[in-house]
Amino acid sequence: MTGLMQDLKYAVRQLRKSPGFTAVAVLTLALGIGANTGIFTLVNAVLLKSLPVPNPEQLYLVTENDWQPANSRFSYPTFQDARAVMPRGSKLAAASWPARFYASFGGQPEMVTGQLVSGNYFETLATHSTIGRLLGEEDDRMIGGSPVAVISYGCWERRFGRDPNIVGRKLIVNGIPLQVVGVAAQDFFGAQVGAAPEFWLPAMMQSIVRYQQHYSQDESAKLDEPWLTQQGVRWLQFVVRVKGPAGVQQTWAALNHFFRIGLEQYAMQIKDPQERQAALRTQWRLSPGSRGLPNLRQHFSQPLLALLAMASMILLIACANLANLMLARATAREREIAVRLSIGATRARLIRQLIVECILLSFMGAALGSAVAYWITEVLPRWASSSSHPIPLSLTPDARVLFFSMAAAVFTGIAFALAPALQGSRIEPVQALKNGPAVLGGTGARWSLRQTLVALQIALSLMLLVGAGLFARTLRNFTKLDPGFDRDHILTINLDTHLTGYSQLQLTGLYRRLIDRIEAVPGVRAAALTTCELASGCGDASDIYIPGVPHANGETDAHEQRVTNEFFATTGLPLIEGRSFADSDTEKSPPVVVVNQEFVREFLNGKDPVGQYFGYDAENPRRFQIVGVVRDSRINDIRESAPPTAYHSLSQDVIDVESLNIRTFGDPAELMAKIRDVVRSVDPDLPIAGTSTVAELMSNSLSQQRLIARLTSIFGALALALACLGLYGVMSYVVARRTAELGIRLALGASRAAVLWLVLNQVLFVIAIGLIAGLMLSFLSVRAVSSLLFGLSPYDPATILGAIGLLVTVSIASGLKPAWHAAQVNPTQALRME
Repeated sequence: MTGLMQDLKYAVRQLRKSPGFTAVAVLTLALGIGANTGIFTLVNAVLLKSLPVPNPEQLYLVTENDWQPANSRFSYPTFQDARAVMPRGSKLAAASWPARFYASFGGQPEMVTGQLVSGNYFETLATHSTIGRLLGEEDDRMIGGSPVAVISYGCWERRFGRDPNIVGRKLIVNGIPLQVVGVAAQDFFGAQVGAAPEFWLPAMMQSIVRYQQHYSQDESAKLDEPWLTQQGVRWLQFVVRVKGPAGVQQTWAALNHFFRIGLEQYAMQIKDPQERQAALRTQWRLSPGSRGLPNLRQHFSQPLLALLAMASMILLIACANLANLMLARATAREREIAVRLSIGATRARLIRQLIVECILLSFMGAALGSAVAYWITEVLPRWASSSSHPIPLSLTPDARVLFFSMAAAVFTGIAFALAPALQGSRIEPVQALKNGPAVLGGTGARWSLRQTLVALQIALSLMLLVGAGLFARTLRNFTKLDPGFDRDHILTINLDTHLTGYSQLQLTGLYRRLIDRIEAVPGVRAAALTTCELASGCGDASDIYIPGVPHANGETDAHEQRVTNEFFATTGLPLIEGRSFADSDTEKSPPVVVVNQEFVREFLNGKDPVGQYFGYDAENPRRFQIVGVVRDSRINDIRESAPPTAYHSLSQDVIDVESLNIRTFGDPAELMAKIRDVVRSVDPDLPIAGTSTVAELMSNSLSQQRLIARLTSIFGALALALACLGLYGVMSYVVARRTAELGIRLALGASRAAVLWLVLNQVLFVIAIGLIAGLMLSFLSVRAVSSLLFGLSPYDPATILGAIGLLVTVSIASGLKPAWHAAQVNPTQALRME
């Protein structure tokens, strides 16, 4: 231990003697280690970190078959019955999907995230309150009987200034006054990573606050009535806490026994034998829930792991760069090392001392890199978000992040120290102390370890530049993609009419007034209302039933949208065949529908679509007649090809809408304030969640692609800079060591152009070796990210050639200056040095 402390003190003295070298090394390491720590912090928060509750390994999520937990929804009566059969020691809780609510915290109402939960939700997750109480069994007794709310710690801090008298304060949600009864634990956010509800309400308040989001239904569902008593409305996720491994199997068996009883009764009502057998194969499963619902993990796991791999390459390039600096430094310290060997120091002790010096540098770099990591964790959640707010994540460094940072520092220190330490320790004391000639003749032209390290940097840089080019072109392809509708002249206002509690008759009048008033605004071309906001990724899907017509690829569902008659004119969707909706299409007329081209290809098997009928249930006699076909469009999500889509008329099925779309003659942003004022004048109480252009919505939907393109471009530029700096440093070192030889060549009659080409030839050879290795690595690695690309092959020639051209140009420029210095050597001065 004493020897290690001596090595540490000696390392500090050595680094203080070379402040320039120390500053460059620490800054390089800070960028490499900081980038890796920052990306890993996000990987940890999204992919690895457990829910911040006691014993998270005891939590499980209930799913149907192999469905994801987010797609497995259950009714409240099912929750009550399933809870009654839970074995002793196991608990079952229910929660809605975190959803939008129009809430007021004492000021202007705004759209915020909230969640409805069963009374035992907090008990099942074993969390505690900061102030007051949490929801309990007493809040599950009567529909609408518990107008209370538990707010999050963040809400309490941001909106109430951590008021100690918060209990008893009023909170208005969707126009309903509620009493705050408590504040949740500081780090508690529920069971879904990336969702941060501002408050939690009892599930018994569903119909009172008019919650109608994230649900599925069957034909028996009556959405206007309380969902708590309806088996046909499925809107809850189930969370189970099981104590002990033995209880998992017992709980699974109990839940499936209960489920089979109801399933067999349901299957008896299905007339189609194949559908009946498929239904009977359904079973419940328990998926590990220690890390919560996996939605964010599924969305960002591949991009984050790809970014972590790229950040690791930056660290490897930094290691190679510093290894070259340390090799040069070891050469300059030959006499010092020779003296230490001569007076009895062992080679192992010298290696240890050099490694300690490098690890000290790494820890200094890691300390400075914490600022880089902090910047990354601040910026990336904003870049990754599809809205103006960053994705809410718990990014506080935990033991796993600290261990990763320390391990990265130790690994980096050893990685760039080992080769210089081994080479330095092989010095022969007698020859070094003679201080003979450095390098003569052709010796300097031999392939060296330094050149190998530079070639490695060039190879890794090429990989990163190719990746950056592929992702940048993917983003460009998305932004230049024709979505099939007018993206540049549409303004969208996000509404939520169900919060007003209007009847169908009132909604019909409201819709007509809105469209008439807005179309009267100068500069407006057309306006329409829809149940799904454009380019937002929403959209319901239902099974399609067409008697006697097989599906083209086995798919049985189509997206649905309900729109007003002006929708196709507003979006610019061209009619291919048939007609659009007309004023004669009313609730009393036969139901009609307009479909897209993909619907025709998928479901109609080559038949003439106009005049065909289809339904959504073989046992429901209601059929819809196709009266028109419109062009395919990426109306739901710019990143996905057009799914089979059926457009229904809101005039025939009057329901609540979510979006008001306005097509303008000019820039839609210029009419934004005017349109909002018009909407307010029509109905001052109509909740407006937001206003934006469709171009902005589409841009926001590409947040993941933009995140990857930005970071890979930053990593590519950083790698290129480090590689070129390494090439410049090595070639400058080679020229300095070969000064005497170059002087002799010039004295014997060699032209300066020949000397220039001599050095430049070595530069080109190093670049060529790096390019060959980089191409091989690129071809091996790009397939791993091919699913993240769009509109180009992972082996796209233009991208690869562009990356090679950029790397070669900058690398030659880096090597040209040392070559120029070599050509300008004065023979007389060089021979005097000899």
